[in-house]
Amino acid sequence: MAKDEDDPEELNFRITAYNRSNAPAPLHIIPQFFFRNTWSWNLESEADKEKPTMYKETENTIRMKHY
Repeated sequence: MAKDEDDPEELNFRITAYNRSNAPAPLHIIPQFFFRNTWSWNLESEADKEKPTMYKETENTIRMKHY
């Protein structure tokens, strides 16, 4: 994990995986991210905040935003 030099709120992760088997096979990497579900609490302090989003930015990049 590393922080972005331009944006201290941004975190960067790199996942490296290897197939150590003798036989070739595809690898399916499924990262999991968890956000505290404060938007469903119906609090006034959370009313104007957006829900977290996650989308595919490039073939190998997922961008997430949490407010």
